[in-house]
Amino acid sequence: MWLLTKYEEVNSPETLVFRQYNSSEAGDILPNPQMPNWPKELRTTIKLEEVDGKTKLQLIWQPINPTKEEAEAFEASRSQHGKGWGGGFEQLTTYLGTL
Repeated sequence: MWLLTKYEEVNSPETLVFRQYNSSEAGDILPNPQMPNWPKELRTTIKLEEVDGKTKLQLIWQPINPTKEEAEAFEASRSQHGKGWGGGFEQLTTYLGTL
């Protein structure tokens, strides 16, 4: 699976905002092959804050200008969002442990 990412805001170390699209290897934006009504454009906002010597991460994920069907598909899958993002963060934690 290929994803095209376009960064909108990089405010190190507090905020990162980007748009993401399913794409071909060449970067052509494509519909999601596994979920036909999945939003074509998603915005992710990551906010980082130091709290008691630890980093608090707030992740906001939202479709941009979705059709009614896309908004419904996104909301219907909301309980599963943590699995995808959580799996990615687990991989990051494992990788950082090797450094």
